[in-house]
Amino acid sequence: MAVDLCSTTLTGISAKSSSFPWCSIWEGLGNRRVDIAKLKKVDCIDQTCQFVLKSIADYQATLASTGISCTVTDTSTGSLINITVLGSVCDGIAVTKTAIPSNFQNITTYTPSPISFLTPAPTFLSTAPTPAIPSTTTTPSSSGEETKSSNSTGIVIGVSVAAIALIAAILFVIWRRRRAAAAGQALPSNQPYGRLNSPQPNSQKPSSGAGTTSSSHKDGNAFELDKLDLDMHRVTWNEVHLVKMLAQGAYGEVWLGEYLDGKIAVKRLLPTKTTKQDLQKFIYEIHLVSKIDCPYVVQFLGVTWSKLSDMMLLAEFMDGGDLRQVLEANNTKRSFTWTHKIHCALNIAEALVFLHSMDPIVIHRDLKSRNVLLDADFNAKITDFGIAREVDETTLTAGIGTYRWIAPEVLVYGHYSESADMFSFGVILSELDTEIVPYSDLRNGAGKPYQDTALLAKVMAGELLPSFSPDCETWFVHLARDCLALDPLDPLDRPTAM
Repeated sequence: MAVDLCSTTLTGISAKSSSFPWCSIWEGLGNRRVDIAKLKKVDCIDQTCQFVLKSIADYQATLASTGISCTVTDTSTGSLINITVLGSVCDGIAVTKTAIPSNFQNITTYTPSPISFLTPAPTFLSTAPTPAIPSTTTTPSSSGEETKSSNSTGIVIGVSVAAIALIAAILFVIWRRRRAAAAGQALPSNQPYGRLNSPQPNSQKPSSGAGTTSSSHKDGNAFELDKLDLDMHRVTWNEVHLVKMLAQGAYGEVWLGEYLDGKIAVKRLLPTKTTKQDLQKFIYEIHLVSKIDCPYVVQFLGVTWSKLSDMMLLAEFMDGGDLRQVLEANNTKRSFTWTHKIHCALNIAEALVFLHSMDPIVIHRDLKSRNVLLDADFNAKITDFGIAREVDETTLTAGIGTYRWIAPEVLVYGHYSESADMFSFGVILSELDTEIVPYSDLRNGAGKPYQDTALLAKVMAGELLPSFSPDCETWFVHLARDCLALDPLDPLDRPTAM
């Protein structure tokens, strides 16, 4: 019997729309009916609803690859239209609503139900996930039917995967808007504060006088910043020379530098991250690391600036690279042995003991393999942490998605605790075992790697955990799984660093 993939999928998506019910598109979509006139009045002026419409329209591209044209009835005109029309229905209509409607503020940020109707229950901690493929019953005399059924199966899988991505993308946008709204309450100003220069080696000039607490923007506005006690750690600007860039992240970049004839690491903000809010967070981070003196945390050396928007954090240089680089190189070199790995894990744990024992407690917030640095002897130290760390679209999607190391409760509720650091530690333990990027070996129902959006949704829902190899030591796997426990409301579920 023929499968109406269009009706089946639109009905399923519509039935699982509880996370964004204020959009009128859902009123008749399950019955393949839309009211274009109402969409223009209600949905087109809402940022999320516009995204929903465009996402559904984009879904037709996947259906088209299977030879299917998904149509719906426009109840305002009685005409039959292709769902691609939904992608342009809002053209020329300005968005006036960007916040979640007040009567829907208590809706859960993310629930697993919107994608569960299309996917089987996942296998946790699987080393080789087996895609769930619908079975096909045939008889020896029905080879034609078998081929037809197999083709239908492939189409169903492909369309289902696309639908998962559609729902996950919409949920992510809603989550992002809530996080952005919450973050916007901290510091109201997003105006650029100066401009981050890109001085070349030997081109810096010494600053004149002590640092100030304000800097004038090109339009004449000046913004006050709290420098705390950074003046006591300040070194002369022209004594620091930048040699080459080592890495770039969502908010800053790290350079190899020279200071007093020695190699150092220099961290500074990106040119696009020089608002008052960005600079103040960077100052808070520098102030925090200046208070930490631990052999398992990269050593703070000082800070320098010519104007505050040029501020640079100076730290010790670790010549062994970061842990992710070491693990990737180990595919061929095989020099990073299990003895080194255990030693590395112990170093990270010692760093967490120190941070979580401070008063007040310091939570790393962004513990991942890129933020574990090693020296030539594979001694490890953690870096790049502090109160400046936030979970938003930029940090989640830059490079290898940061969400792969973040605890589900942080992704969903934005709630950080020592327990969240321990979850990240568990992810790193899985990396030490498999040497691969977390979740990169897992496959969806079609046997293909998860797209970032779909993977993020499943991580947020607590439906996936990193893998471990079959020959990994049992005690190591048990330790990692304890750290990866999914009930953060019970502090006993995850061990502490102490």
